[in-house]
Amino acid sequence: MRVPAGVVAALLIGAWLASLVPGSWPAGLPHLGAEWSRHLAAGWPPLLALAPYALAWLLVGDLLRGLPGASHAWRTLALLAAVVLAVRFSWLAASASNAELAGAAVALAVWPLAERIGEPMRARLLAVLVAGALVFTHLLPLVASGHGHGIHWLPFTDVAPAGAHLLLLARLAAKCFWIGGLVWLLVGAGLGPFGAGLAAAAALLLGAAARASSAPDVQYVTMTDPAIALLTALLLRIARR
Repeated sequence: MRVPAGVVAALLIGAWLASLVPGSWPAGLPHLGAEWSRHLAAGWPPLLALAPYALAWLLVGDLLRGLPGASHAWRTLALLAAVVLAVRFSWLAASASNAELAGAAVALAVWPLAERIGEPMRARLLAVLVAGALVFTHLLPLVASGHGHGIHWLPFTDVAPAGAHLLLLARLAAKCFWIGGLVWLLVGAGLGPFGAGLAAAAALLLGAAARASSAPDVQYVTMTDPAIALLTALLLRIARR
């Protein structure tokens, strides 16, 4: 990745931060004693709960390496995690979960090893994990239509406000982070920007079509996801000029 691609990396990191926005802002600081007692009582979260957070922080670590002057990605990652978790477990403690804390801790413990692997191999391994996460979570639609039914052939036509606007923003930001992050990793693995974008877009579209045909109660097809992949590829192509 050339240094100008750091603009794309910064945008994707910003999308990750925006995805953590709760559905509604708290009126003030919650009763921290009660909230922290609740988190302590909940204990260590199960692996399936913390895995997405750990993977997200590993992806953020890879994105940080694309920023200008980010020679010490672990320190920057640790500082960013400390700031984010401080906000999440203070002002936003009511919507925070132990999986966030545990996932960040696991990512920080694993990242030094990930850095030693080297960029091409690290990008390939992370791309496989992110692609698996996208398949596992199915990237929930932005706006539920009926009983999960809906076909949106025009990109972003499913972004119409419905219900909590902040929740909609967070879900759209999460899509941008995971899909754009996958394209970023594919480029880091050796594909060209447009090749990576087309591969991600085709996989997302085929996955949505397969789910729509195999699960009659979840017929939701949208071009928003492929469009995000192609837009990320375009930004990376422009940044590399």
